[in-house]
Amino acid sequence: MAEEMKVGFSQLSGLIEMNEDSGKPTGALVEYWQKIAKRMGVSIKWIGPIPPARLIMYIKNHNIDAISVASKNTEREMIGIFPAKPIFLKKPVVCLRKDVNIQKIETWADLEPLAKIGVIHGHRLAHNIAKEFPQLRLAMIKDRDLVNFSLSKLADGELDGFIYPGRTGIMESIKKLGLGDSIDVLDAPVPAIPYYAFFSRQRMDLAEKYNKHHDDVKF
Repeated sequence: MAEEMKVGFSQLSGLIEMNEDSGKPTGALVEYWQKIAKRMGVSIKWIGPIPPARLIMYIKNHNIDAISVASKNTEREMIGIFPAKPIFLKKPVVCLRKDVNIQKIETWADLEPLAKIGVIHGHRLAHNIAKEFPQLRLAMIKDRDLVNFSLSKLADGELDGFIYPGRTGIMESIKKLGLGDSIDVLDAPVPAIPYYAFFSRQRMDLAEKYNKHHDDVKF
């Protein structure tokens, strides 16, 4: 019987989302992990959905073996293991109501007129923006269903903007919520960000297996 690998996840629109009927996550990221787990000779036990900041604590405390996807930074490299190559690159975006008079974002300072901007709590992008542009009025989103919660708040006027790590899936979520006529999605003023699998330091063996088979499975 294959060893069970505990993989924690947060809900990411179009990538990994909990199916309430089956009680199991679905999406492109799930399919990717299932394929590479097979190559690694392990099975997956999904843990989540869990907010991103708490997932990092799970890795630090060795409560899980891996996180399905995470961005790399120095602090995280001290508590866990990033493989040699990323799973994918994602270009961050900003969701705005169409009644907000912003057509292009050349710097984060362009968002200064907004009264409340949603960002994902625990995400490195949110940390960087808060540090470099303290004048922006950021609201940290910690909800279990980050995307649908934030888009609904945006449409209702409780948020004036929502910064999301990538375009993947966000358009589908806007469409599902029937908000295509009221929300625009603009490119954020930062380069694409690489996202990796992230392993517990106690599971160097799994990280090594993942590295060995990374090129066998395309996202």
